[in-house]
Amino acid sequence: MRLKRFLKLGPAVLFKKIVGYEEVYTIGIRPMESTPDTPYRCVPYKKDYWYADPLTFEYGGMQYLFTEAYDRKKSVGSIAVSVIDARGHISKPRIIIREKYHMSYPYVFQWNGGIYMIPETSANMTINLYKCTEFPLKWKLEAQMRIDEVFVDADVFVVNDNELCLLGSAVNKADPLKVRYSRYRITKDDTEYKCSHEGYGSSGCNYLDRNAGKPVIINGTEYMPTQESSETDYGIKVNFRKLKNGNNVASGVSSSITIDNAGFAADIRKGDMIGVHTYSRIGGFEIIDLRYYKFSFDTNLRRIRHVFRRFVPE
Repeated sequence: MRLKRFLKLGPAVLFKKIVGYEEVYTIGIRPMESTPDTPYRCVPYKKDYWYADPLTFEYGGMQYLFTEAYDRKKSVGSIAVSVIDARGHISKPRIIIREKYHMSYPYVFQWNGGIYMIPETSANMTINLYKCTEFPLKWKLEAQMRIDEVFVDADVFVVNDNELCLLGSAVNKADPLKVRYSRYRITKDDTEYKCSHEGYGSSGCNYLDRNAGKPVIINGTEYMPTQESSETDYGIKVNFRKLKNGNNVASGVSSSITIDNAGFAADIRKGDMIGVHTYSRIGGFEIIDLRYYKFSFDTNLRRIRHVFRRFVPE
């Protein structure tokens, strides 16, 4: 499957991969009233980390941005938080939750007078519920519920004081780019949490049914940002689909954000951009993550070392 996808990549992409370009993520922000060609102001990735999956949360009159902080050396994601000021400047991300396995898509919400988070922890085949003990830096694992499918990018809907509904996606085992909506219900009985699978949104898998952020209101209508992949690539654009009946996503696409219809970052060449797969709003700003190619000396150095060790005896 990987070889088949690789062979379907265009010549420009193949060239980048061969000569040592790597894929990195950055987070971009711009005012809501921006025109489509207004570039996003991007948070530069660091030598040790890049950041993705920007999800917002407002608390105490301040605006917070929770993200995946991807450790480039260890190839694993943790959860980080930043503050967004009134001018749209994003503070340096601080890691707040770190596990031995990969984490991403940090969905933060209020429930029963507390602040909770359910990040994606599909690498551990669990749904983890964290409770904040000192906002926004200290969190404890409140419950860990094992499931038997790869469940990703869940949005959380509060049903009542004792019940949550999770709408995420189940990943197809044969083709990880294909997904279908999957629902779980979490119930609380005193201090015990139980998780049950509620079913699927469709009978088959596709490249569309995957969340890309919290629901947003556009012209008085509630929409769900959803990410679209392709036969060869993951997260190439964000679609907006109507949210109906509380937690059901309509099949029709109302509009989209792609690398062709938005300004993105002025300091990234358009030919290096790959796609966008998360969208958030808060305090008059819209926020995306952008995946793009960047030439990597480290990648080439690793290749040279690999060849040297293979053919030159110690």
